[in-house]
Amino acid sequence: PSFLQFQYQNTFIIFTRNSINRFVLQGSADGWAGSSSSLIEEKTQYGLLADKSLVRAGDALFWLSEVGVVMWNKDGMNLISKNIVDVPIDENAVGFYSPLNNQYILYISDSDSYVYHIERNAWTKYTGLDVISASTLTGGSQLDNVNLLLDSDGTINKYPAEDYTSEESEIKTKDLFFEKGVLRRMKADFESDTDVDMISTMTKNDLSGNEITKTNTITNPKSNHWRGISLANSRGKEVSFSITNANIIKSIMYDLRVEE
Repeated sequence: PSFLQFQYQNTFIIFTRNSINRFVLQGSADGWAGSSSSLIEEKTQYGLLADKSLVRAGDALFWLSEVGVVMWNKDGMNLISKNIVDVPIDENAVGFYSPLNNQYILYISDSDSYVYHIERNAWTKYTGLDVISASTLTGGSQLDNVNLLLDSDGTINKYPAEDYTSEESEIKTKDLFFEKGVLRRMKADFESDTDVDMISTMTKNDLSGNEITKTNTITNPKSNHWRGISLANSRGKEVSFSITNANIIKSIMYDLRVEE
């Protein structure tokens, strides 16, 4: 790739399961076999676990290693999933680049899809994809760089599609830990043509030290309007938020009082 300069010129990059090596094309082919300097070990433990996960996306390479998802760009190699998202270690994982959304998408067989939003340096996870192989189709206009996905039934699907899914959708945030506090209210900026539920799930310990969970559901709220949280469901040590049946979610906001 063009972002790898200087010592990577005239070089093959060789991935194994447990290492990354570069084979330098210097001199003649007759001398390569006898030259120990031709094969140089670049990295260990960052090797290519799933060969179908290796993707070139813009100015970076992405792949799944035994220690997580790796991004290699002009700034070096970074383990972009560590301490952020728990990606299953699956040698059959399939990765592809979505040019319309600028995403690296990693499909784990019979499981979830893990999506890295390159511009935002953020992860999301969702279900519903079935991918045996993927390719990018250039349809001729700026909005036609779609992915064609071959599923296990032999059907070719387009991603992203033009219509919203008919499945009930749910967007859930990560768990937010704050030791002790009270959730006062929440709101979301969303678009939807069906009734939406805003849900907060609060976790705390009872007097005996047992962990209990309280769920507060706000049915059919207005977009961008604050709604209060029931006192019975407002106190805890960590909270997550979810929204069901929204077509587009722009933001989720909450008002939390953290106690000493």
